[in-house]
Amino acid sequence: MLMIINYLILALSVALSLTVLIRIGTALHAFRRRLSVQKNHHASLPTVSVCIPARNESNAMTQCLERVIASDYPKLEVIVFDDQSGDNTSFLIKSFAHAGVRFIEGGPLPEGWLGKNFAQHNLFRESSGEYILYLDVDTHVTPHTISTLITQSTTEDTTMLSVLPSRDDGLRMSVLFATLRYFWTLIFHGKHQPAVASSLWLISRQYLEENMNGFELIKNITEPEVRIAERLMSANKYRFYLNDAQIGVSYEKKWRSQCETAIRLLFPFVGGTSSGCIAALGGLFLLIFPAHVLIVSVSTRHWSYETLTALVALSLFFLAYAIYLSVTWTKGRIIGLILLPITLLQEVVLLLMSAYRYKTNTITWKGRPIYSSPRVKNTQ
Repeated sequence: MLMIINYLILALSVALSLTVLIRIGTALHAFRRRLSVQKNHHASLPTVSVCIPARNESNAMTQCLERVIASDYPKLEVIVFDDQSGDNTSFLIKSFAHAGVRFIEGGPLPEGWLGKNFAQHNLFRESSGEYILYLDVDTHVTPHTISTLITQSTTEDTTMLSVLPSRDDGLRMSVLFATLRYFWTLIFHGKHQPAVASSLWLISRQYLEENMNGFELIKNITEPEVRIAERLMSANKYRFYLNDAQIGVSYEKKWRSQCETAIRLLFPFVGGTSSGCIAALGGLFLLIFPAHVLIVSVSTRHWSYETLTALVALSLFFLAYAIYLSVTWTKGRIIGLILLPITLLQEVVLLLMSAYRYKTNTITWKGRPIYSSPRVKNTQ
């Protein structure tokens, strides 16, 4: 009986791993940018507001702003909203006033708002550009990033676009033990859960103003950019791109910050319900179980069809992850692949922590409590 159960679990593991491989391959193919050859004259270029929400970002603030103001885009304004930082973030922002960076001082968070949503809403109200580029402080751009994105957006007549950033910060713990946030984003991309990178996304200011009232309609939603993209996908006005040399988007995020983000996002990502959490844990178990079978076979030197099936399941999933790493990491891919079992176990722990903290109303974002429901619904 136990052998039959093992075979059944392994068969499901093979099916799941094959599905993941197909999904990741399809997504990476679909999201490769088709090069735009359109050349815009300065007179016809739209104005762009780079809007950066910041809270206790003293470690990354200077480098972020230095990269933004080095942009070759001619019609640019840069605005930073300091969300009541407790360090010297505000001082660092103000030190760039000579370069035209505008400082917006945040106040108490109004009832019903999430902190980052309120920061983005205030940045929207203060901006004047025809396009708004929302940028996280730990995200890096190159001088030609904004020009490339605007050319791509105007050529394809899109209202919103987002870019999957690359990791190019070397063999650090924050890279080798990185969470699988964007891996899941690519695999589960669909019309109700579109792939969006919150670290950098570009949107028409007119659309935000006329259809969303800024962030008023999505003020307590965990990932507001996903809900906006969901609305625009139905009209074929949203695009998601993989980073390439011409776009030039990368990010550096400390391991602890990645874990905090995962805890904030994982439970809502699986639907914000106990059944969704159980289903996700079951899927992760199906990915981890073949490794257990293989380890037992090696230690006992007992080879069987179970061993072969486990090897097939693992090979398919490792291949899917290797393809993902080949696109998103520039260094340490082999080590990252070897550490995949540990990374999956880490995801299990983070999902359980996310579910527990949402259920006990102890979830936070950068030290600020979040008490809204994790359920994320489209606002029509």
